[in-house]
Amino acid sequence: LETSLKSLIKRPKAIIVVDLYGMPAHWVELQTVADQHEIPLVADAAESLGSWLDGRACGTMGVLNAISFNQNKIITTLGGGTLMTDNSILAAKARQMANQGRQTESPFEQIVAGGNYRMNPIAAHFGVWRAIFGQYQSALGELPGLCFQPERVGSVSNRWLTAFTIDPVQAGASCSQVAIALRESGIETRPVFAPLHRQKAFKECAFYGSLLADELARTGLCLPSGSGLSEEQIRRVIEVLRACFAKKNGL
Repeated sequence: LETSLKSLIKRPKAIIVVDLYGMPAHWVELQTVADQHEIPLVADAAESLGSWLDGRACGTMGVLNAISFNQNKIITTLGGGTLMTDNSILAAKARQMANQGRQTESPFEQIVAGGNYRMNPIAAHFGVWRAIFGQYQSALGELPGLCFQPERVGSVSNRWLTAFTIDPVQAGASCSQVAIALRESGIETRPVFAPLHRQKAFKECAFYGSLLADELARTGLCLPSGSGLSEEQIRRVIEVLRACFAKKNGL
């Protein structure tokens, strides 16, 4: 981020920070960089509702904080989301844009281009991802070459998804081989999100940093973590994964 900001001719209007899989981002370090360049931080906290960092709740650390209420998120209204800020000017502008860009009181003049972003009153429900992660970690934490997404000192992740990496040398199997074994047993997994610089839509964009994101995409896997999982289903995932590692390691 520092390298890109030093090389860009035009200063960005904002820096978007994502708390991926519910793990709080490096907010302190990012805020330092943002302050040096006088650029506001905007949070994508769609996956981190309920997570904390140094006593602060995720979703409160950006100038603007967006939280999705899509069906696979922590609170759902089947779609839509919420925008949180303690800046009254930005809040008023957001309300206006969500109301088709009109004034919220008479004469209801169209001030800016907007849309109808107001949500209908569908009841929300909560998930309990962290408890599921705890079961996975307890049962699988000692498997050779398997490393769960680490939780940094001072942070608490809601573990929206249980993410881990697999060292193919230690595990005796690659991440893709483990995913195939689970799929053959009827268990769906997700690969870790592919890096943006590998996406077709952004292939012409400048790339900064190391190849760590490529390594995580190659070795990372996410286990089923939905709040609707039964205890029997969780045990089944654990049994199949342990059996896969035992077979690959000759145990």
